Amino acid sequence: MSSVSEDKREPETLIDECEALLRSERTFLETDPDFERHPLVPEPGSIEAQLFAALIEESQPVIRLAEQFALWQGVCALRVQKKEGMWPMDEDDWSLERVDDYRMEDGSLMKIGMTDPMQAVRERRAASVARTLDALERRCRPLLVCLSGSLAYGLDTPESDVDIRGIFLNEAEELIGLREERESLRLEDSDTVLYGLRKAMKLLLACNPNVVELLGLRKRDILFCTEEGRQILEAAPAFLSQKAIFTFGAYATNLRRQIQKQLDAGKPDKKAIGKEMMHLIRIYDMGADLLAYGRVITYREETNSLLLRIRAGEYQDRRGLPTADYDRLLEDFMGTFNNAAIGTRLPKEPDWNKVNDLTMGIVRNSLSRGQEC
Repeated sequence: MSSVSEDKREPETLIDECEALLRSERTFLETDPDFERHPLVPEPGSIEAQLFAALIEESQPVIRLAEQFALWQGVCALRVQKKEGMWPMDEDDWSLERVDDYRMEDGSLMKIGMTDPMQAVRERRAASVARTLDALERRCRPLLVCLSGSLAYGLDTPESDVDIRGIFLNEAEELIGLREERESLRLEDSDTVLYGLRKAMKLLLACNPNVVELLGLRKRDILFCTEEGRQILEAAPAFLSQKAIFTFGAYATNLRRQIQKQLDAGKPDKKAIGKEMMHLIRIYDMGADLLAYGRVITYREETNSLLLRIRAGEYQDRRGLPTADYDRLLEDFMGTFNNAAIGTRLPKEPDWNKVNDLTMGIVRNSLSRGQEC
């Protein structure tokens, strides 16, 4: 890209997206008492605003916090804070400086001569997903295939594996014949687990935390979805009930036991403990949202920064033990979960009849069309 003015030729939809991003990023300067008169705040709709927003968008998800920015006279500087464990370079920050140093490539702003630090990670993950989908289509009839784990929660690091969960339709011989029904399908070379339709429905009705998260994913995290998969997602309210109080609570209790077991070990693994500590807070937070709002919210946007800091070890001492600050934090999230459980408007039991009818309809329609694995 030779000059800022070339941004004028960007599609209107991109301009709108950039302006929306700009409005969200303006919050970084709201602590400044002279915020509205700040000389470095670009006007919404200006070319500088569009460029700044595009840079912010391009830096996600590696960079989540901007310290300061400056846009003036065709010069763009964006200083960003290093996130512990997520930035593979030695520098504490980096700068995007002159507009002339950038070019547009496939709708993205790229620095000439600079390699995107997350490009290799994205390519590795995309290749893993492609291999997984290809393997699944050869071995079963998938109805729903989704990202799971840290990628779905927004808590991934460049080293994170690609966890995949989903639902498949069993073969006709399993559904109406004598062949033993497969409850799950696992791929040996990846962290991929798909559940047979009836098994999946039972787990969803029980509000199993590892499966019910499929009902609250972002659209971008759904890798493959048939019409039957869409029907399952749209029926999400029918699966939810006060059973979540016990399933999420039991999951949290199990995590606490795992943490204690590691702490009791002779040489506790600080990194592993930090990850479990993070997930303990996450499960209380996710459970509280489910009980309070009556819906699953898998991506942890509001607590993302806090959870990543816990994972990075900010709430552990040098031996890896949880600090007093973590203990207080845990008590707060437990209290929120317990209060949500007391005040929840979720029904005591899920809508078993609706889910049963949905399951029968999917199987019946599939058999009538002769579609099977």
